Amino acid sequence: GRSVQLSPELKKIGKNEHAVKVKVGGMEKPVALKLVSGEMTVDKKSYSEEAELILDELIVGEGPNRVRVIAVYADGMEVSSEPVSFDITFNTEEEE
Repeated sequence: GRSVQLSPELKKIGKNEHAVKVKVGGMEKPVALKLVSGEMTVDKKSYSEEAELILDELIVGEGPNRVRVIAVYADGMEVSSEPVSFDITFNTEEEE
């Protein structure tokens, strides 16, 4: 079977960017990975064991959000992970 999972830990890599790890199950590996929020594709990368998808807060916006990853296989099949929920609050304080 084919399966894909989103790591629940987000790694902050920039002011508004977070790297998201993906775990792929099954013998066959996908050709590409897509990070989606609703119907919107937030990031897309060619598959590799170390691939990290980038979640940009400015793209998904403030408030409660749900993202999932879609693994795309060579035969055109797409397998989706369970959605992961998180909350985004923009830091609006000016730095002195």
